[in-house]
Amino acid sequence: MRQRIEWLDVIKGFLILTVMLGHISRTPEWIEVWIYSFHMPLFFFLSGITFSTEKYDFKSFLFRKIRTLIIPGLVFEIFIIVINIGFGKLHIDIKNFALGVILQMRGQGTDIAWFLVALFMSEIFLYLIIKILKNQHKKISLFLLFMGILNFIYLKLAGKFLNYIVLPYSMDLIFIILPYIYAGYLYKIDKLKINESVIFTVIYAVMGTLLCFISYKILGYHFDIDLDKIGSFLLYYLTAFAQINWLIIVFKKIKKLKLLPFIGRNSIIFYVWHMQAFYIYTLVMANVVVERYLVLILEMITSIIMLSILSIVINKYFPYILGRKKEIK
Repeated sequence: MRQRIEWLDVIKGFLILTVMLGHISRTPEWIEVWIYSFHMPLFFFLSGITFSTEKYDFKSFLFRKIRTLIIPGLVFEIFIIVINIGFGKLHIDIKNFALGVILQMRGQGTDIAWFLVALFMSEIFLYLIIKILKNQHKKISLFLLFMGILNFIYLKLAGKFLNYIVLPYSMDLIFIILPYIYAGYLYKIDKLKINESVIFTVIYAVMGTLLCFISYKILGYHFDIDLDKIGSFLLYYLTAFAQINWLIIVFKKIKKLKLLPFIGRNSIIFYVWHMQAFYIYTLVMANVVVERYLVLILEMITSIIMLSILSIVINKYFPYILGRKKEIK
């Protein structure tokens, strides 16, 4: 097994907790606005740090991504569909099956977790773009900028004139996502630098936080890439990259943590299953605790415990679901 980069797992663990926090109904609105300004962009940026076109030919790259992204997502989604049908929360008809299972259009209730499909498609596109443009960074950057603008225009026009913005296999998001993955890749190969001084760390943090609330309070845009909520093209990326910069700096310096790296190493399990953990908590504790913030804390803690147990079981007995050959310790 290839050696893992510890600080990447620490950040992934933190990000998964922000994803969970953002999906709890009792989370204060201002926290949601702040979380959504960076958590998905930073996930994509981190994937760029582990992205490589040198280690694999296209066939090997494709099958590796199917093994580590699509198969786990598909297997887990089958289990979740069965569970939801059993609880009477999901009814599958022909339209739902065609849009969700076959075309993987987000929001159908039978689609694989959107992040896994979007990441899979984006990395395949980026591999081909880098190979076709022969790893010429300026040409690739200009091409991604041009396509990103076209993607942004599509979202605006589709939102205004069409009933469906979402395209099969998250194709409506690919060129919005790719700048983050490519930026992470450039950061890995030292073509993109982040000033890690204390003053710049503070500037990045203040800038990112202010911009996300300016976008929300003044312009009325709450960033949410899954729902195609981008708002201002320039403001969206300025906010996200400012947030990415200071979070990278801070979390690279955090040492000797156990919980966050564990969650980060099992991020797919936590990502796919956390809504089911929330549902179990609600079934058991719905009328036991009613105070908003106490419920928020208890729901997070109990869900983390449930998902940690699930992760241990899967890693020990079913590691191949995750594309792994042995348990991660």
